[in-house]
Amino acid sequence: MQNIANGITYETLLKYTESGWRNVNVCRVDLTNKNIDLNVVGSQNGVATKQSLTDMIEQVDEPVVGINGDFFNMMKTDSPIGIMVDDGQLVSGPVLEKPYSTFIMYDDGSTFMGTYKNKMTVTTTNKKTIDIRAYNKISWKYHMMTVIDKNWGQCLQGQQRTILI
Repeated sequence: MQNIANGITYETLLKYTESGWRNVNVCRVDLTNKNIDLNVVGSQNGVATKQSLTDMIEQVDEPVVGINGDFFNMMKTDSPIGIMVDDGQLVSGPVLEKPYSTFIMYDDGSTFMGTYKNKMTVTTTNKKTIDIRAYNKISWKYHMMTVIDKNWGQCLQGQQRTILI
């Protein structure tokens, strides 16, 4: 086990599982340490833009550890699959087609790990309520009502054309 910084250690675990050997990188962080801040970083060009973890952590002053905490839709967009909340603001909602686990740390230091469910609706001018199934996400089959905002990025790739946002 390596001591990376006060309250942060790193180790590599080699585990044998039913599907073979697994090399697991473990970073342990003391969340009660007042000198440690957890930050959410994403591409400076929006949720839909692929950017390496190395490039993203350069946005942070004096980063100590960078962890890729998400999976990505590798089809039409490179958008992250999980929920992203930064400074209390929803940047990208969870994928609702399949449940994925989420790690959340609240302002008071408490944490949640599990499936996050989101319920969003919009109401039209004639009072019809429509379920929003994705927020800054593109459904794999382009079949769900989706909200795209400034956090998405510069443009939206459609099946037929590109739309500038």
